[in-house]
Amino acid sequence: RVEIKRAMDLPIFCELAYVQYDFFGETFVTEAVQQQTYSPTFDYTKVHHVPTVTKEFLEYLKGSVEFQIHVSQHIDEPPDKIGTINQIVVDSIKSGEPKGYEVQGTLKPKTEIELRCEYLTKELLKSQDENKMLKQKIEELEMKLSNQGGSNSKANSPNSKSFNNSKINKTIDSAKLIDTIVNGVS
Repeated sequence: RVEIKRAMDLPIFCELAYVQYDFFGETFVTEAVQQQTYSPTFDYTKVHHVPTVTKEFLEYLKGSVEFQIHVSQHIDEPPDKIGTINQIVVDSIKSGEPKGYEVQGTLKPKTEIELRCEYLTKELLKSQDENKMLKQKIEELEMKLSNQGGSNSKANSPNSKSFNNSKINKTIDSAKLIDTIVNGVS
C-alpha cells in the first residue's frame, strides 16, 4: 500500500500538482490537485497487489521507489499590464532603454559586453600597477649601476690599466658589474 499525504515546503509556489511513480515496472499517477501553496495535499492511497512473490520482486523491494512531483508554478498577475497604456512601456520604447528597473528600484542586469569591459578594466589596472612597479625596479637598478660605476672612477681614467684593456675585458667587467647589481652576486 502506498500513501501520499502531501508534499512539504516545495521551492515553487504551486498552482497545480501531481505525483508520479513506478511500482514494479508500472507507472502510477495521483490526481492533479489545484491549490495555490508550497505544500500541496494529495491524500492518495493505492494498494498494489502482486499475485506471485518472486525473487525478482523481492530484489525490487530491496531498492527504492522514486516519487516525482510535477507542478505548474503559480504566478501572480502584475498590478499593471504590459501595453502601450503603461507609461513605463511607452518610455522604454521611445528611449530604447528599459525603464522598469528604475521604477522597481532594482539594477538592470549587465550585458556580456559590460561584464567583459569590467573584467578588462580590472586587468588593465593590474597591468598598470605591475608596470609602475617594474619601472621603479629599473630605476633602482640604474641607480645602483651608476653608483657602482662612480665608485670605480679611478679605474675608468685614461691613465689606468683597465682603461687600456681590450674591448672584451671591458665588456666582461661591465657584465660582472651588472650581474652583481641585479642578482646580488659578487
